Amino acid sequence: MNDLMGVISASPTPFWRDGSIDFGWVEAHLDYLRRYGAHATLVAGTTGEGPSISLGERRELIDVIMAARGSLGVIVGCGYPNIEDTIAAVRYAHDKGADGALVVPPFFFKNVPEQGLVEYYSWLIDGLAGDSNICLYNIPGTSAVEITDGLVQALQERYPGRIEGLKDSSGELERTRRYVNGFPGLRIWCGSDENSAEAFKMGAHGAMTAGSSFVPDLNQAIRRAVESGGDVAAAQARLDAAMAVVALADTRASLKLLIQLRGGLPEAFVRPPLAGVSPEADRAIREGYERLDLPVASRAG
Repeated sequence: MNDLMGVISASPTPFWRDGSIDFGWVEAHLDYLRRYGAHATLVAGTTGEGPSISLGERRELIDVIMAARGSLGVIVGCGYPNIEDTIAAVRYAHDKGADGALVVPPFFFKNVPEQGLVEYYSWLIDGLAGDSNICLYNIPGTSAVEITDGLVQALQERYPGRIEGLKDSSGELERTRRYVNGFPGLRIWCGSDENSAEAFKMGAHGAMTAGSSFVPDLNQAIRRAVESGGDVAAAQARLDAAMAVVALADTRASLKLLIQLRGGLPEAFVRPPLAGVSPEADRAIREGYERLDLPVASRAG
């Protein structure tokens, strides 16, 4: 099993123009991640348009990725608003040998009480085999539901050893620090590229970020600088410059274009309700990519 430590790509899901998944692109991107130094990939998370992917498609995606993963660790986004699909997704991920299952809280109903979330995750864990654990996913800016300290503590007390880790995509560095300091037995992943340097400094388990699907080598440079006493600020600044180009359009759409440019992969599309890159943004992204002057690694084979 992969420890899911270090630099983890929150990978986009590539779609054909008709909305079906381009599995060949998925396989090529796994090679891309290995070439640029990623340790693992997160499948069907927020960057991967997980809420737009059916349970059947998620199973197909897991099958393809597990067959082509090579040395990469695999963590699967498994959260649905309904508990039965979530249980089914987590079971399938574990049965196929994934290294982790990341479960966002149910994201339709807002202002739900903490106890309701305790019961949701309890139903989930009770529906799994005794050796199947989960990781929590805090992304309140998108889900509008927060993974509170009280929720984590309640689940740890009720299910010792069954909560393996937590990804914090709140973008709030102090929130990440609270998780790291408050729950030393959990693997805490930072989900925000702009906070990568500080997260590695504070002892986070890794950076599980959108930017790592495009420039995992830049997040690796930050990690190495922190560990060796190098120029951390310069390494973070280079990643920030890359993420400024990503921000010129919807993150999912721009990442697919940038991976296409750097990796020679085919064009890939997003699913509605997300919108693709406009002609104006396309030009700006291509110009921004050229200014980044990134090294290009040769493809396998």
